[in-house]
Amino acid sequence: MISGIYPDVPLGTQRGDVIFDTEEIKRDWGLPDNYIVINYDATMNGMYCLPLGSNQLGPVVYDYELNTRSFYKIYDSFTSFWLSFIEA
Repeated sequence: MISGIYPDVPLGTQRGDVIFDTEEIKRDWGLPDNYIVINYDATMNGMYCLPLGSNQLGPVVYDYELNTRSFYKIYDSFTSFWLSFIEA
């Protein structure tokens, strides 16, 4: 599931909302403040994140592993992530 922003719940009060998912993972698993969650699946041991900020070279997609709190680059761009998601 790709995390989104729901027009009827803009402040993120449910799983699947980009704000809710990001805040939950920051609180419970130490996700750094300069990342947002774009894909969270409770069956995974991690979630896909985008780095924010001017010191990043484009929107690279990372897998944030919960147990190790480590990042692994999985897509070179959000576009390649999106295309793989819609083609699946």
